[in-house]
Amino acid sequence: MVVKVIDSVPGSGKTSWAINYFNDNPDKNFIFITPLLSEVKRVKKSCPDLNFIEPDRKLGDGRKYGHLIKLVREKRNIASTHSLITYATDGLIELLKEGKYTLVLDEVLDVVSQFDLNFPKDSENEEDVRRSKLTRRDLKSLMSLGAIEILDDFGVSWVDEENILTPYKTLIKLGQRKLIYLINNSFLLWTFPPELFMEGVFDEKFLLTYQFEHQFQSAYFRYFDIAYEYWRVINEDGKYSILEGYGSTQQEFLDNLSSLIEICESPIRNAVGDPYISSNGKIKYSRLSVSSYNAYGNEIIPEIQKQVTGFFTYDTNSTSKDRLWTCLLANKNDIRKKNINVNNWLAMNTRATNDHGDKTTLAYLMNRYPNPYISRFFAQKGIGIDPDGFALSEMIQWIFRSAIRNNKKINIYIPSFRMREMLKSYLRGENISEYKDKAKVSRND
Repeated sequence: MVVKVIDSVPGSGKTSWAINYFNDNPDKNFIFITPLLSEVKRVKKSCPDLNFIEPDRKLGDGRKYGHLIKLVREKRNIASTHSLITYATDGLIELLKEGKYTLVLDEVLDVVSQFDLNFPKDSENEEDVRRSKLTRRDLKSLMSLGAIEILDDFGVSWVDEENILTPYKTLIKLGQRKLIYLINNSFLLWTFPPELFMEGVFDEKFLLTYQFEHQFQSAYFRYFDIAYEYWRVINEDGKYSILEGYGSTQQEFLDNLSSLIEICESPIRNAVGDPYISSNGKIKYSRLSVSSYNAYGNEIIPEIQKQVTGFFTYDTNSTSKDRLWTCLLANKNDIRKKNINVNNWLAMNTRATNDHGDKTTLAYLMNRYPNPYISRFFAQKGIGIDPDGFALSEMIQWIFRSAIRNNKKINIYIPSFRMREMLKSYLRGENISEYKDKAKVSRND
């Protein structure tokens, strides 16, 4: 059974269709997986007769995962977050086969990510970062000692599995399941267990998203030969259903979207994200990227603070309750100021939530690119990641967390020339990479 990717614009009713589908098929067993607890609660409330259960650590011997196993064994309807199935074991997969479940994924999973042995993901603690560097050093030592070897596909294989220290036992298990890879001898990459999407695990599989072709999970499906097909959601007199076939973004939708978005075009505000001429004479569009912040953060951040404050307070006359902004997690506390409230910060990869539908004044302070290590992993099988398509897809998802999903007007500050021009081209239905023909460069970096 192929994965049915329901690829429709944000706000088109994908989750509403799922709720209808649940209620119309009470004899099926469902697992609904979403990024956010608010959507778990929405489904539970909207399907009272199906008794969706959210895994509870108190009922699973102190672990939510333990309760999940019990619920699957009892063939109960389950609503949970992405994080709970991240490390699906072989045992869970076997139970799912017996349960004849229908899987509904609300938005793409984090199917490929950096794996660190010694500290939590996204930690900013200096000691944790130091331990991460030690992990990379240890891996190099393990390779030089012949304890591990790196396969042609970057997979990590243990040669000597005796007398292994505890921190490395997890790495051994993941390596045995072919879920861990070492890129460039420095970047440990974890992959979501592809077996979960293989034939025979679920009776049906649905993925609700938008612009799937530009997301890592699309590349992941192709890498592991997981079959999928496109469907689209339609709304007929308030009743949501799906039709086979890719639903291209309609110009009517884009025209309406364009009428609701006021993009800041101030040359002064946007100068911090302008393209520049590098030392080799080439035009670069990478200002406000991760590498740019890392290299020139001391110069960029004070200017960003100044311009965001001006946009929030003078250009839009907004109040704190109207505002939403994003940047790198690592820079959040550096950029925050009196008028840039940290409580209005929303992670730039946030999806599938309606909790910010009252926000009308936005600041998107990033220039997104796919992680180069992840791109290299997929490239070994000839699978490319379009950097512009990826960046635009991520930004659109973030923007649609705001009031625009409720058909209300928004103001947005996007200082990155590349990101701003791609959004404008998208709204016109044009080639999003044409920004390269519009750059006016007047200064070197």
